[in-house]
Order: sequence, then structure tokens, then C-alpha cells
Amino acid sequence: MKRIQKMSPHLSNKIAAGEVIESPASVIKELVENSIDANSTQIQVEIEGGGRRSLKISDNGDGIHPDDIPLIFERHATSKLLKDEDLSHIASLGFRGEALASIAAVSKVQLLSRVMALPTGFKIQLLRGETFHQETIAANPGTTLIIEDLFYNLPGRKKFLKSEKSLNRDIHEVMNHFALSHPDIQFNYVNEGRLIFNTPGGNDLPGVIYTLYGRELFEHLLAFETQIGDVQITGYASDLGYYRGNRSLQYLFVNRRYVENRILLDSLNEAYRALIPGHKFPVFFLYLSVDPGVVDVNVHPSKLVVKIEGEEGIGLELSGTFREELYRKESHSRGVIAKEPTPPANAPREISTETIQPPLYDQLSLKETRGVKERQEIQTLSRHILDRNQEAARDKYQVFRNLNYVGQVLGTYLIFEKERAVFFIDQHAAHEKILYEGFMKRYATDSLDSQGLVTPEILGLSHEEIRLIENRMQDFSRFGYDLEIFGPSDLLVRGIPSLFTLDQAKTLLVELLDNYRQEDYRYEKLTEEAIIQHSCKKAIKGNSRIEPLEVEKLLEDLMTLEDPLTCPHGRPLIVELSSRELEKIFYRIQR
Repeated sequence: MKRIQKMSPHLSNKIAAGEVIESPASVIKELVENSIDANSTQIQVEIEGGGRRSLKISDNGDGIHPDDIPLIFERHATSKLLKDEDLSHIASLGFRGEALASIAAVSKVQLLSRVMALPTGFKIQLLRGETFHQETIAANPGTTLIIEDLFYNLPGRKKFLKSEKSLNRDIHEVMNHFALSHPDIQFNYVNEGRLIFNTPGGNDLPGVIYTLYGRELFEHLLAFETQIGDVQITGYASDLGYYRGNRSLQYLFVNRRYVENRILLDSLNEAYRALIPGHKFPVFFLYLSVDPGVVDVNVHPSKLVVKIEGEEGIGLELSGTFREELYRKESHSRGVIAKEPTPPANAPREISTETIQPPLYDQLSLKETRGVKERQEIQTLSRHILDRNQEAARDKYQVFRNLNYVGQVLGTYLIFEKERAVFFIDQHAAHEKILYEGFMKRYATDSLDSQGLVTPEILGLSHEEIRLIENRMQDFSRFGYDLEIFGPSDLLVRGIPSLFTLDQAKTLLVELLDNYRQEDYRYEKLTEEAIIQHSCKKAIKGNSRIEPLEVEKLLEDLMTLEDPLTCPHGRPLIVELSSRELEKIFYRIQR
């Protein structure tokens, strides 16, 4: 029988590291939080190999006193909590006293530090959590931590780390969180010796946003400020002309800590409901200042998820208040930050671009069809033109032959008659399918045609987006883009897909970037989804009048398709109502 024994400090620290240290990004999070709590005004983070090979965090903060050396890497040793009461009023970012001990247990560590009051600093080196070298050194005030070979003694954990690309993305996001939550601190982020970003510091939040996300987003932000009870709320949110395909640019900070709180995030999204297209999401940077006593940050060791006392009521009032603010701001300052912050000195100048005329179908009104009914809902009146079980046995083009055009109803549906039957074609779905198959064929064989811009356009993007484009330049070329990296956060657009206007091409580019940012994306699937989305946007819309010659061209184009019976979303684009079904509707025959 095995007897109960107390674990060694090294073993217990390795186990604790499994909860606290999940990845290189979590190491950076813990160490940068320590630097912030040490009153730093400058913090530099350098990584190699996605953080697996090396991490270096340097700051100009208070430093560590030599007398505290024996406690630095001890578990539950902290300068931030002294008594029980402190736990309910936590103002610091780190407070558990577990991070350094856990990191030292699973990596090779060097620590250099000096406090301002002393003429020299110290350097210590650890392996397996044990100090093996210590010396006095000359050093600048502040602290530097170098973490090498993370999880070297946990091969199982190291083996199942994400790819280097994914690790870099996670670290980049953590660094964004810190830069946004602490605009008073200058952050330098370096990856493989390459400067990724350098924020201005000086409490210049607009400058931070511009630095991280570029001019395009910056110019579409609106500032807001409100008070709900004892909660002070400030921030920036996108106007109605800018939205993304996912929630990746929705940030919430509570007392300068990046957090997740679904109730508050959903309340902001609710404010945009019906104001922006469905399945699109606004961008916002939301800052709450509340009494630490009503915030529970002790929900999880990551300190990421928080609960706020009365959060349901705050969210409800926030949604209504912000919706009113959105209407007011939009009417006065659409497309610019309301407080008009000054862009950084290196902000690119505007370059005018000649308007590109869209093709014939795009001359029509752009009001999107809503509420297409499913086949099950209309089967009592009509039937889908082709039962899927019999599709292989019938001529898929037969239905379109010899149709006699009657007219258009509701600005959306084209009516035809043939052989004692009435046929309805959804003009939007039909044109969408024509565009979709054309795009897909050209993309599969080579690439979409490109149209050069008379005057190139400069887009201000985030550093991460520039790197994504740099890595996938060939894919963008296949879409018909002629792009050139013009700086760390600027993209020069020389050509766009020829069938898109400039605004449509810019929107497609952003959607492709959102897709490529997904960790588990499948390139071909997301490429098709992007083509479907833009076929839908480019197609004739509902409530648009078209001429008989255009109807004739639409039928001719449908006859060239691989599948002319359904739209790219799988809905029918043509429906038949037989004379018998009409007679039943008017009770001319028995049902």
C-alpha cells in the first residue's frame, strides 16, 4: 500500500505551472503584469521561436531589492496582498504570487534587477527552479527576465504546444491587450529581432489604436463617455460604416485589466442590431472604471473572466444609452473619432482614387432582399422546380427554355409562363449564382482578373494584418489584388479584382484577413465563403427594376451554369406554380 507523502517543492511547482503557465503567451501576460505593477513607464518584450525558444521582458520599473532575492521564486510570495481584506479590493494586476515560481519550474531563467536607490543591481540564474548562479552587476533601474527553453522538462506539454504561427498570434494579442489597457506605458514588441510595434505612451489612447490597427479603422471610430450608477464608462466604437466578420476586435477593460464578460459585450453588440448587416460585428474598445470591491477577478487563475456586481442592469442600460449615442454621433461626425485625436506624425496622407464604374448589374439599386422563405413554407402553393432525388434524370436547363417573360413583381421576382404553368425567378438569387460560378471558375483555373487603379490607394492596417498579407501575398494575387507592403502598417493597393468597386474590394480584403486570422481555417473553404459573400453583395438586389433585355441576358447566363437551380446558399432561385395549383387556390377544382 502506498503511503501519503508531501510533494517536493519542485514537483508541486511543476504541477502548479500546469494551471498558471499554459503557453508562452501566458508567461508574457504574468511577467508584463508584474512590470506594470512595478510602476514601469517603458516595457519591452522580445520573443524567438514563438516564445518557446526565448522570451525577454525588460522594464524601467521599481526593481527588486536584493534583500528579497530568497523570496522571488517562492510560491505565494507577493508584495501585493498582505491580509484577507486586500483580496476584496484588488487594484494590482498580479497578486497570487505563483507566476515566477511556476515559470522557474519549467524553464531556464535569468533575472537582472536594480532599484533606483542602490548603485548596483544583481543577476541570478535558475534551473529546475533552483538558483545556481548569483552575482552583483551594473544595471539600469528596473527588471529584466529572460526565459529560455520553455517546458524543456515537460516533453508532453512541449510536444502539444500550438504551432509557432499560432503562438505568435496569441502573444501579439496579449501585447495588444496591454498596450490598449495601459496607454500611459510605452510598449515595444519585437519578434525575431523585428520591431512589430512601438506605442507612444503618454496616455495617448487614440495614438495606441492608430499604431495597432491602422488608419482605416481609426478614421471610423466614435468616442463615447457615460456614467451608469457608480460605473464610469468611456471608449471608442466603430461607426455604422465599419464592421468586421467576427468579434476579434471587441475589447473590454475593467479597471485597466483586459477581461471577458459576455453580458457587457453582448450589450454593445445589441446596440448595433439592425443598424449594420446581419452576421457582422462592430469594433469597440470599452473601458469601465468601477470600485474594485464589486469586481470578482478571482474566478480563474488566468484572471481573464470577471464578474461585476449588477452587471445585468449595467449591460441593459449600456445598450440603450450607447444606441442613443450612436445615433447622435453618426448624425454629427460619421467616420471620424468625435474628439478628433491627432494621428501620429507618421500617419500616411490620403491618396485620391478615381471612381471605378461597376458593371451593368451594379447600376441597379443596392437594397438587399430579406426574408427569403424556405421551401417547406411555400410547398402548399408551389414546388421547387426540381426534386433533388430526380435531378440526375432530368435536363437541368429544360425549365429555362421557351419561357415567356410576363413582368416583375415586388421589384424582386421575375414572372414567366410556359405550358400552362407560371414560373417565378428570384432575380437576386439568380444573378448571385451567375457571379458565384464565374468567380469560382476563374479562381480555380488561375486568378480573378485585376483592374489597375489610376492612382494607387494606401490602406492603413494593423501590423498583424500587414504580416498576414505578406505571408499570403500569392493568395491575394489570385483574387485579383496587386498589393505592395509600403511600411510597417501601410499597404499600397495598385490593383483590385476587376468586377468589384474599390469599396467592395477593400471590404473583401478585410473579410479575407478576418478569415486568415482564424486558427483552424481551411483555406479553400474560406475562399469559397468569401466569394459567396461578395457574389451576394454584388448581385442585383431586391426592389430593383430591370429591363426586358437584362431579363433575357439573365436567362442566357443561367443556361451556362453548372447548377442553375439553386443559389450559392442552397435556396431555390426558380419556383413553378402549375395551372392546377392555381385552380386549387381559387377553388376552381377540389383540393
